[in-house]
Amino acid sequence: MLAAQTAAVQALVHPPEVDVSTSVVRSSGSPMFNIVVKGTVKELVAEANKLSWDAAKECKRQFMHDRLYYERKKDRIAPDYDRLFKHYAPMVASVVAALRQSLPATYTPRMFVARTLAFVQCLPYERAEGGFRRPLAVLTDLRGNCGSKTTLFLALLHHAYPTLDKCVCLIPQHVFAGVKLEKVEGDIMVGDENQFVAVEPVGPGRLAVGQLRPTSTPSLLRR
Repeated sequence: MLAAQTAAVQALVHPPEVDVSTSVVRSSGSPMFNIVVKGTVKELVAEANKLSWDAAKECKRQFMHDRLYYERKKDRIAPDYDRLFKHYAPMVASVVAALRQSLPATYTPRMFVARTLAFVQCLPYERAEGGFRRPLAVLTDLRGNCGSKTTLFLALLHHAYPTLDKCVCLIPQHVFAGVKLEKVEGDIMVGDENQFVAVEPVGPGRLAVGQLRPTSTPSLLRR
């Protein structure tokens, strides 16, 4: 990404009175893109500085968008979970077929959600330090963190039920899912209007549909 930003800035044409240079600096141990604009005409320097940073920011945004990431906070990149699970849904068709074969002929959406949840929970948990793994990598590497396993779960569910509403729930240090199912007694409901049944794919505990770990529910109400 830093190389792409450099190329984007260097492709700009500036007046000869302005000199624009780019570099990579360290901030808290992490590399950061930097632009330095020099010149004798204040207005030209300001214009070149704005154009250069605008080009670098747009390049960064497009770079992340193409790779299904986004900038959640300043200089903090996060997976775009919603786009990721929809993107990978067609690629997990064989797993969905196997899950369907393991169910009775008259299974309900909730039964499929429960079977899919149990399957994903069985995959070993990997701490966040291991980094985000995309759905196919979770299946081949047989491990994933909470965000990785939630994305796989939603990809499987989206392939099976593309019109069933789903959501990704992000709380500090954790990611889980919500599915718009008919509520049963004891279900924990999540979402802006508490319209989704909570689903905890991470494991290693075998939590049922509608249940969350105690650490996931400090601000959620059981309804």
